[in-house]
Amino acid sequence: MQNTIFKLSKYKQILNVASELLRAKEWSNNQEMFQASLERALGLVDLLLTDPKWQDNYYFLLVLREEISKVYVKKQSIADMLKVL
Repeated sequence: MQNTIFKLSKYKQILNVASELLRAKEWSNNQEMFQASLERALGLVDLLLTDPKWQDNYYFLLVLREEISKVYVKKQSIADMLKVL
């Protein structure tokens, strides 16, 4: 997957993260699926942090990761996180 995601534009890479966040929102009634979607989103953000394309935008990715992490540890709802983003 690493090679595939690196071939995508930054826009499409972020859309992949957003897709996982929307999936998590849809699975908010199923804790296992909800957490799995958040974990995939966090994994994608971690992967993007290694992509040289994001060198000038590390701060954005770190803020995104922090907001997703807040939802994962239940300090914030997914709806509130999506409002922030």
